[in-house]
Amino acid sequence: MASLVLGLVLLALALTVQRALLHGLKGQMVAKQQAYVFHSIRDQLQLQAVEGRVRQDSEAYQFLLWACNLAIRNAGTMRLSDLVKVTSQIERRVGDAMGTLEDIQRQPVEVQRLAAQCFSSLAKMLIANDSIVRIAFALRKLVMQTAGASSTLLSRADQFAASLFGTSARARAVVSANRYLGWSRDLLHA
Repeated sequence: MASLVLGLVLLALALTVQRALLHGLKGQMVAKQQAYVFHSIRDQLQLQAVEGRVRQDSEAYQFLLWACNLAIRNAGTMRLSDLVKVTSQIERRVGDAMGTLEDIQRQPVEVQRLAAQCFSSLAKMLIANDSIVRIAFALRKLVMQTAGASSTLLSRADQFAASLFGTSARARAVVSANRYLGWSRDLLHA
């Protein structure tokens, strides 16, 4: 009996040590995966420019290159509050009379897909860093799916979330992630 208890204790200790070691590697893997996605988008965008499908001086190309480089530099290393500050820069650039988004919509389908992938990846980057944001994002997505056409239910769910999170970085991250996914959807279905 004592050997069984000792074996279970040693197993628990081994699993704890393994989890502690792998937890440290998880952050590195997430950062590398995020950077890889943006490297891929940037490389495909540059290929589109070399093939003459997008002009390097276009607003769409400049924005997408800037966003990819920014995400590559900061993948996995930024705190949520810093990421939210970056989102305001992105939204300001896209929101300049929505000129950037309109320019992206005038580009070839391949460039629009890259932009959609960039926005979708930015949304994932926002929610990947914080478990509470991931949960809030998933709950909002669930409410959106179940609410369907009922904007009243979605509005009440947003009011409830606002009362819980207020205007915190987490709340802004969820709002920005939803906005980016909306832009991504709009570009894919244009």
